[in-house]
Amino acid sequence: MQQRTMVRQTALAPLGAVLCGIGATLENIGAGMADTSTREKLSRHREVMGLPNMAPAISDNCFIAPSANIVGNVKVGSRSNVWYGAILKGDASAITIAANTSIKDRVVIAPSGAGSVTIGSEVLVGQGACIGNATIKDKAVIGMGSTVGDGAVVESGAYVAPGSIVAAGETVPAGKVFSGSAVLRDLTEEESGRLEAAKEA
Repeated sequence: MQQRTMVRQTALAPLGAVLCGIGATLENIGAGMADTSTREKLSRHREVMGLPNMAPAISDNCFIAPSANIVGNVKVGSRSNVWYGAILKGDASAITIAANTSIKDRVVIAPSGAGSVTIGSEVLVGQGACIGNATIKDKAVIGMGSTVGDGAVVESGAYVAPGSIVAAGETVPAGKVFSGSAVLRDLTEEESGRLEAAKEA
């Protein structure tokens, strides 16, 4: 039995090589015909992957970095971007990201089965942040390395400083600065202007 399998594999090896060559040629032809203005070819892994009965829905004019991973029930709105090494894991619950939002490098968004993640428009989620089953409303900023726990709400225009922990079920009020594990104060006009400029960068 084992010898028969080895003979079959040896006999099919040349056919496999021919099929691989045809596949590579078709990929090159397809890439030449497609609009690749916003896509980079740094790696060959699948950055977008559907699961049974759930597939990501990504607007055409988004940027998805080659090393990002978007899996399962994930919606990414118009002109949003997901940067290098970010993981959006919608296998247990839904992730919805509105328009003009930036998910920076190495962000992990991984809701559990108990809820979902909703991120509004013009939101900036900084490098290395971790988001659970949370709601982040329009124009909020989540600083680098921050954690937003299950059931937390970051209201419109709020700023979560880098390295902060928004505990499960906690609410960061609109327009407030949240640092460490507490609300500090209102955002100044100068800070609001700097945050708006950072979102556009």
